[in-house]
Amino acid sequence: MESREGELLSARIATDGQWRFPAMDSVPERFERCLLNFEDKHFYSHPGINPVSIVRAFRVNIKAGRVVQGGSTLTMQLARMLGEGQSRTVINKIKESFLALHLEVNLCKEAILSRYCSNAPFGGNVVGLETAAWRYFGRNPWELSWAESATLAVLPNAPSLIFPGRSQYALMKKRNRLLKTLLHEGDIDRDTYELALLEPLPQRPEAMPDYAVHLMDYHAANKKGQRIKTGINETLQMHAQQLVNNHVKGLEAIEVYNAAMIIMDTKTQDIVAYVGNANYTREHANAVNCVTARRSTGSIIKPILYANMLQAGELTPTQLIADIPSQFAEYVPENYHGEYDGAVHADEALYRSLNIPFVRLLQRYGVGRFHRDLQELKLSTINRPPSHYGLALMLGGAEVRLDELCRMYARMGATLIEKDEKFPLEQWAVHHTFESLTQLTRPEGREYQKSFSSHRKMAWKTGTSFGFKDAWAVGVTPEYSIGVWVGNADGEGRTGLTGVGSAAPLLFDALDLLPAGNWFDLPMDGGHLVDLCRKSGYLAGRNCEEVRTEELPSEDYTDIGTCPFHRSIFVTEDGRYQGRHGCAGNQALSASSWFCLPPIQEWFYRKKHADYSPLPELLASCQTAEESMNFVYPQQGQRVYIPREMGGDRGRIVCKLAHHKPEMEVHWYLDEDYLGSSSRMHEMPLLCGKGKHTLMTVDNDGNENQITFDVISERE
Repeated sequence: MESREGELLSARIATDGQWRFPAMDSVPERFERCLLNFEDKHFYSHPGINPVSIVRAFRVNIKAGRVVQGGSTLTMQLARMLGEGQSRTVINKIKESFLALHLEVNLCKEAILSRYCSNAPFGGNVVGLETAAWRYFGRNPWELSWAESATLAVLPNAPSLIFPGRSQYALMKKRNRLLKTLLHEGDIDRDTYELALLEPLPQRPEAMPDYAVHLMDYHAANKKGQRIKTGINETLQMHAQQLVNNHVKGLEAIEVYNAAMIIMDTKTQDIVAYVGNANYTREHANAVNCVTARRSTGSIIKPILYANMLQAGELTPTQLIADIPSQFAEYVPENYHGEYDGAVHADEALYRSLNIPFVRLLQRYGVGRFHRDLQELKLSTINRPPSHYGLALMLGGAEVRLDELCRMYARMGATLIEKDEKFPLEQWAVHHTFESLTQLTRPEGREYQKSFSSHRKMAWKTGTSFGFKDAWAVGVTPEYSIGVWVGNADGEGRTGLTGVGSAAPLLFDALDLLPAGNWFDLPMDGGHLVDLCRKSGYLAGRNCEEVRTEELPSEDYTDIGTCPFHRSIFVTEDGRYQGRHGCAGNQALSASSWFCLPPIQEWFYRKKHADYSPLPELLASCQTAEESMNFVYPQQGQRVYIPREMGGDRGRIVCKLAHHKPEMEVHWYLDEDYLGSSSRMHEMPLLCGKGKHTLMTVDNDGNENQITFDVISERE
């Protein structure tokens, strides 16, 4: 397997135990001069056999009483190799002669020479010039010196001379005699000759280069016996492997021992570095190729849903999405940090990787549609029916391969460089997705890089699978796309293994290896101007006070509707109360536009947005329970578990309520039994058994609200 510059990266021994490279298409000039001077000076003038050489060899052998000189041309020697090394009898010599004539008729001299050099024995289990150059001198045959070329040129004639520590004198004598011939023939000058005599002979076979070992094993299994030309940059490959080794060594404290990295050219998706695993130790399944292993996605595919919904006209980058405790049948996802924002803009939900908003988006978009989208992006491991994954598809319910994941993101980058009509995502959808992904807070130690002029922009995303088994990070620039996976090859999870903490640092270390470049240009066409409510991200409604125009991929966003959060209300003259005509009595009311979230969303939203202005209090004569309070947990029809405490006792569930007036006292009832009262922090612990229960609340103004929930089991 060769690098993009033609350097040998790695090789594997043949199944017959021989080191043998695929045939060469040319022969280095130095070796050719050495070989022809030693074996066949008239190679370019004879027709395959040389009668003069045969007669001379016959006379010498008769005089010596044994075979001391051969009369075979290189073409005859090649014929013998093709005949699988038959014994040197007169009959076989005749057969070789006819086959040599046949070769000369059908092949040019250069082809015959190349085939000879590719199949000649060079001692031990080394076959072919290229193999011999790497085994004995550690470099390709075009880089050999005159002395090294002469050493290899004499070996096919007596391959046993190369054995380390044996026959060194005989080999040196043959080499030096050939060097002297080269001097007399004018191929080398006196200085070159004398320096060549001083060069030592090889003492033992060199180890073959073995960079990108997992890529080599992959090709060896699929392209056996072939010469593989790759896009690997040899220097970058060595640095990438060292980065992975050092990074995994630093994770030993949390018992994480494996990692993989792949770097691609964004425009062409050619692989320029391929690290299948750490190799600083042999103790932890480092032979496993984690680049092609199927691993749980975590949230690494959230940007794909985001881009597809933008493109379909079903989402805008700034659209507010509910971020509240949610249950979907028996599926109860949670945000990583266990907190909720109430409502959050879609782009912020993406770069903060919030789970609840994206499960809600997937429910709205449809698992089946998203399943098809992922298959169109050539994620081959998404191969089960949509019903198998369900909404868990968004948070690690599927598996991907690092190479396919990185290629998918690279193709997104490539379509921003040059529009690809076959790629399923439009330029503007990718542009908005990447712009959001540049906003992620970088790993510890790199948080403030944006403040420096040397800051390099990159769209990047992390992911962490359930059980802390897989940590992902992927990043894209116009020049390169980087994919990283960190974990244990045996699938063992480890607390502390996260995408941002364990994979992202390696991603940015890899980015530091790469030359800097510019950022993606804005798409030139395909966008559509859409007027959006600045605060909610929905289509601007008549009550929206601030409107912004955004260039988006779809021309039709009517599915998302106009802003539902800005509404016209009537307030009293002093602005302290709101009311309605018909229940306000003789109070004078005036119209006002107000940004107002539903009670459950508002309850969480106000904690993180000090500038949020809740609706003025309703006039007492206009209040209803539904408007004044909502249950946060549990919700109507929800299935809940009763936890077990540390000592084994049955635990309690903690019910939460959002009230429009937090200071209002609220009284709680479970199945008509009084539980207690709350104010400001409206929470109530419950101890109840399996089955359906009714929870009711009554505030001091007499407003009531109730729900029914189902305790389905006790959680151990």
